[in-house]
Amino acid sequence: MNFKVSVLSCVLAISNLAYGQSGMTCNQCKQVAYTVGTLAVSPEGLKSGTDYIKESVCAALPADFQCETNLEWFWQAIASGMFSPKDGWYSPQYFCEDECSPNLLESRNEVNTGPVTGPVSGNTPSCSACSEYLYTSNAYMADEELLDEIVEEFRKGNFCKFVKPYLPTPNEDRCNQNLDTVIKTAMPLIAESGDKWVDQVCRENVRCQA
Repeated sequence: MNFKVSVLSCVLAISNLAYGQSGMTCNQCKQVAYTVGTLAVSPEGLKSGTDYIKESVCAALPADFQCETNLEWFWQAIASGMFSPKDGWYSPQYFCEDECSPNLLESRNEVNTGPVTGPVSGNTPSCSACSEYLYTSNAYMADEELLDEIVEEFRKGNFCKFVKPYLPTPNEDRCNQNLDTVIKTAMPLIAESGDKWVDQVCRENVRCQA
C-alpha cells in the first residue's frame, strides 16, 4: 500500500508544536524512535494494539463490518503504515526533527527491541526524558484536526481501494466511513494508553538511564 508517506506528512506538519526541546541528543532520540516504532509494528505489538482497541472500536462500527472477524487485519493494515519506524509516527524524521540536523537523521542508530541483557550504553536517554517525550507525542493522537487530516490522507492514498476486496461489504464509500470510525476511535484510546507501556518500554527496550 502506498499511503504511508502522505499520511505522516500530517505528523510532520505539527512536529514543531508537538515536541520542542526533549533533553535528548539526536542519537538518544533516534534510539527511542526506532525502538518504539519497531515494537509498534511487530506481530506482538500489532496484536496487542488490536486487543486494546477492539471493544470500543467494535461498539462504534456497524454490524455489517463483522468486527470480530475483520477488525484485526483492517486495523493492522492501518497501523503498519501509521507506526512504521521508517516513515510512520515514530520515524526519526518526524519524531526527532528538533533534536537532529538533516545529516544526522540519515544515520540509523541501533534499535533495542528486547529486555535488558547487558550493560546500558551512555548513549541512551534518561528515563524521564524518554517517557516525557513519548507522552507528549502520544497526546497528539487525540487531536481532532490531525485525525481529520490523517483520515483524508488515507482516503487520498486509496486505502479502501486496496482493502475493499477483503471486506464483507466491498463498497468503497462504506469502507471509507468505517476507516473514519476506526481511526477516530482507536487513536484517542492509544493516546491515553501510555501509563500501560511507556515507562516499561523506556526501561526494558530503550534501556534508559534512571
